[in-house]
Amino acid sequence: MRFSSQDSLFVATNHGYLYHAKLCEAGGARWNQLVQVSNGAQIICMDLLSKDSFEHGCGDEDWIAIGDGKGNMTVVVVTNNDCAPTVRLSFTWQAEMERQILGTYWCKSLGCR
Repeated sequence: MRFSSQDSLFVATNHGYLYHAKLCEAGGARWNQLVQVSNGAQIICMDLLSKDSFEHGCGDEDWIAIGDGKGNMTVVVVTNNDCAPTVRLSFTWQAEMERQILGTYWCKSLGCR
């Protein structure tokens, strides 16, 4: 789980799903399924890079990097316009055979590179 703001949460599951939850002031949450990676492989690591892109007219933008149990790395770009998350971009690649993905981290000083 990773919070992108006080009321916005990303949740990765053991079945390979990435969800977004928008927490409501009255209690509860509005859940959205964003993607499923690698035919249901469990997600073992996740990192989040949140970017405020209001100057571009795109709303808030979150970049999520997730690694799964099959050695795949996926980056998902989610735009939040009017409280409705939209997957704008998603791409996956496999780590080299000798490597296992044990963790993933954004280098915040490099931005979205």
